Amino acid sequence: MSYFNKFIAGKAIMDMTTTEVCTSFVKPATEATKCSFIELLDSEHHPDVGEAQIFISHAWKYKFLDVVSAMKSHFKKMPVAQRDPIVWFDLFCNNQHKAVTLGFDWWCNTFMQAIKKLNNVVMIFSPWGKPTTLTRAWCLFEAYCCAKTDCKFEVAMSDEQRRLFFEAVMEDAHKNVNQMLADIDCQESDCFIPEDKEKIFEVVEREVGFGNINSMVFEQLRNWVIKVTREEMESVRDLDPRDADPDFQQLPPKSGTNPSDTDPEFQQIPPKSRPTTRSTVESNLLRLENSLGDLYEGQTKFDKALECFQHCFDGRKKKNGPDDPATLLSEYKLADILRLQREYDKSEPLHLHALERRKTLFGEKDQRTLQSKTGLANLYVDSNKCFDESEALYKEVFDARLEKYGEENTDTLMAMNNLGAFYHQQRAYDKAYPLYEKCLEIRRKMLGNRHPDSLLSMNNLASLHERVCRYAEAEELFLKCLEGRDVRLGKDHLLTLDTMDKLAVCYREQNKFSEAISMHDKCMQYAAEKNLEKVYVDRFKEFKENLERTKEKQQKKK
Repeated sequence: MSYFNKFIAGKAIMDMTTTEVCTSFVKPATEATKCSFIELLDSEHHPDVGEAQIFISHAWKYKFLDVVSAMKSHFKKMPVAQRDPIVWFDLFCNNQHKAVTLGFDWWCNTFMQAIKKLNNVVMIFSPWGKPTTLTRAWCLFEAYCCAKTDCKFEVAMSDEQRRLFFEAVMEDAHKNVNQMLADIDCQESDCFIPEDKEKIFEVVEREVGFGNINSMVFEQLRNWVIKVTREEMESVRDLDPRDADPDFQQLPPKSGTNPSDTDPEFQQIPPKSRPTTRSTVESNLLRLENSLGDLYEGQTKFDKALECFQHCFDGRKKKNGPDDPATLLSEYKLADILRLQREYDKSEPLHLHALERRKTLFGEKDQRTLQSKTGLANLYVDSNKCFDESEALYKEVFDARLEKYGEENTDTLMAMNNLGAFYHQQRAYDKAYPLYEKCLEIRRKMLGNRHPDSLLSMNNLASLHERVCRYAEAEELFLKCLEGRDVRLGKDHLLTLDTMDKLAVCYREQNKFSEAISMHDKCMQYAAEKNLEKVYVDRFKEFKENLERTKEKQQKKK
């Protein structure tokens, strides 16, 4: 990695793509010998040439300095001995004079052999929400090689992309992470040579399938969003205002697309920094902890989310007082995560207090008040009480959002879904059906079939079909939902397991016992692999009870 500094030094490559760097510097440097850049360096006995340890997957459309920045950002988090690895970087390792004349089979063999030998691929992701690498067919092939050889796969992002990520999750973690899950699909990748794309797609589909490639990518992204948020919290926590003036200091740069100030060879865009007090450092930590709780909740890691929300609520209440908007938000989140863990007695007083204070401070139709009304209604339904009040709250929220935003709005659609779910639970199926069907129709139109909100609507409508014995329609929707959740949320996500369990019940009701038991077993296996029977105790108990009912019904049919 350290050689990249030397390569960049003295070259005017600030806004150049990797393709332009190849044309302007790599090919002219090797013109006389017509060799690869690595071969040129090796002939000069350059000390930075050696046996590669990591394969770098990137898009040549990226700005070269952004690629280097992402690599440096990734490796600087490693143990000291691993921060300067020797990487396989195609710009340098392949002969760029022969590249255009080499056929598909040569590239396939080269990438496959390199990845198999190194057993470690780092893919550059930019922009963070829809990486260009996942729109390029050859990068898809590199991901395929990873899956085929079962090698380590990691993602790397520049400091700038990390900053943009944090801005997005602190604005709305649920909305922005779900949009990322909906937008990314390796099957939409393209290629400069159409014939290469066809061959790559054929190989991927035949050997591992696009679902497995997407699953591998999303698993890394799920790990990455938690990892970088925790790292950011640690970096902010390490900022001690006492190191400078006790009431004033500078936070580290939060912008600038180029590598760190510590590398003088890099052409650096001056970073923006802002003054901050000890109080601001505390506020930033609490905001990050709130975002981390949102991310954990989105992955149904409720114990970890509870820890974050409890600490954030306690910190904000102490720092800002009980009526501060941020404190009331934390109180709502704490109440709701307790609801999800079925701690209803602990959840209710928090929900009631947050709702009353928000009504007083912001008004009945403010979105913060509507959020608390929804939370309280969900609590009443889950704990099987106050159904009339729940219905009234759901209607108030839906009507207020419909009036303000119209139908084609994610908040309105969630309110529509919640009202439909209430009627579903109350067996008012004639009222639930039109809400569910309209919600799914609009979500598909707005968000697409892959978005987690669309998958939620599929699951809900399928459950309603199953309840009224429309089994064929239920099975079709459950299968589509399961395919999407398995890839985008992960096979061990509670919502994925829930869909598997419901699909198994649907099979059972059609007397498809082999399919039902197979699906039940997979559900139990995936839960057991992650030790989820200790995390989702009640749901795991329900999964087991459904499996026993299926076996009992099978025995009676014999």
